[in-house]
Amino acid sequence: MSTAFGNRLKKLREAKKLTQKHVAESIGINQKQYQHWERGRARPDFEKIQQLAYFFGIGIEWLVYGKKKRIQQDDATAVFVSQIELFLRNNPKALPTMKKMCNLFIASYKDVTQKQIKKHHKTAISRSN
Repeated sequence: MSTAFGNRLKKLREAKKLTQKHVAESIGINQKQYQHWERGRARPDFEKIQQLAYFFGIGIEWLVYGKKKRIQQDDATAVFVSQIELFLRNNPKALPTMKKMCNLFIASYKDVTQKQIKKHHKTAISRSN
């Protein structure tokens, strides 16, 4: 097995200051299996590669082949999303409540954004006069 894939995986994990256990649990596997991937002893199937790419906020091509630039994602957002996914995986009954909370957050975000746009628009008009 190639260690290049494992090296990229390890670099991603270490850059985010995450443990092997955290990454493994976030994608639904055990730490030992993840450890084998990093060491080049085994390789994940395509579904797990997709989950890893999404988890780390990178392109699949970079993860698998080392081609194309990594897609940078806000670190705090990536960690937050992975924590929510882990929580929901361990607490499936919390899903309806989480959906409500997300919808409230999105609605409030849209409201704040619209207010900011209106404020910016008014400022731009007053400056042009």
